[in-house]
Amino acid sequence: MFFKRRGQSSAPIELLVAVIILIASMSLAFIVLQNTQNAQCTDKLRADLSSLKNAMFDVSIGSPSTSREANLELKNCGDLDVEAVRVVYYKNPAYCGKCTASGGGCWKIEPLSYNPEINDYRIVQEASSCVNMPGRVEIISDNQCEELEDLVNRQDEGNAACPPDPRGENPSCDLAPGVLEDNPNHLLTLGKTAGETNYKVVISKQFGTAAGNPVLKMCFLSKTKAAQQQAAGVG
Repeated sequence: MFFKRRGQSSAPIELLVAVIILIASMSLAFIVLQNTQNAQCTDKLRADLSSLKNAMFDVSIGSPSTSREANLELKNCGDLDVEAVRVVYYKNPAYCGKCTASGGGCWKIEPLSYNPEINDYRIVQEASSCVNMPGRVEIISDNQCEELEDLVNRQDEGNAACPPDPRGENPSCDLAPGVLEDNPNHLLTLGKTAGETNYKVVISKQFGTAAGNPVLKMCFLSKTKAAQQQAAGVG
């Protein structure tokens, strides 16, 4: 009788322990899955930005009319919500990290991820890329892309460091103070449009400015809209 009562009293405790273990296991599995998704997103983003930086470098050393294209996917997975890519020249080498300094500074491509908890964007440092271009290179929005009506570049209006949709009251977008502030053509933000994750980045070179600086024109095109416009043009 003693052992029978003891077994009956321990059954609820064993059940409770089993439930706790099950919940802990499911929580751990969810965390592992989320971390895996984040890692996969970061790896894919890093590979895309590597192709973009190579395209930018090729155009920067080419003659005018040289152009290159790069594919870029900005998708959400896990807690990584990448909504924009910023191309910026930092004049302060303290912000260059492992980048090769040029003229005392460096060019970087920085993906921006929106964090709803602080209503601001953060730089996805683990996917950022350095572009080995001279500091005197300038970047501008491609006016021809503006005519296609799906341009999402941001350079001169409002806070140029933010994506086109700043998500509220002008977030800081975490732009470091090491930017070359006296030249707006050293900063360009490419932000995605709602419902679109796949883009084509077009980079071309035009004749230099009066100061003799090389100029890169960049635009960020939705692949869906670009295909529709191409099909309409063919038709």
